[in-house]
Amino acid sequence: MKLLDIILEDNEERLKKKGEMVYKFLKRGTIVYKKTKFTYVLSDTFHTKIKESLLFSYIPVLYPTEVTVTHIGDPSSKVNKIPADIVSDVISQIFFKQQAAISVPDDIVNGDVKVKNWG
Repeated sequence: MKLLDIILEDNEERLKKKGEMVYKFLKRGTIVYKKTKFTYVLSDTFHTKIKESLLFSYIPVLYPTEVTVTHIGDPSSKVNKIPADIVSDVISQIFFKQQAAISVPDDIVNGDVKVKNWG
């Protein structure tokens, strides 16, 4: 085994642990959309991959199996659902600030969400 392989393997393991720690820390959170609050909860199960981001730098990419969104604002509010793509974008931005990436496809987001109809 070459020295570079050993270094990259150790780095990959460290990045996976970092990804798991960030995931556990940011598993629950709040999103404010049009002055209305929503909470999100990521699933307990997820998997991690290490991907190259920029010139020889690597980042953990996390893949949850489900995201649940709940409206916690005023029940009489006009806004009681949030678009699934907004949920995905906001969660991605939160994780990016912690130097981790997360993949949240619209089809795994459920709860008080709106899904775009393309037809």
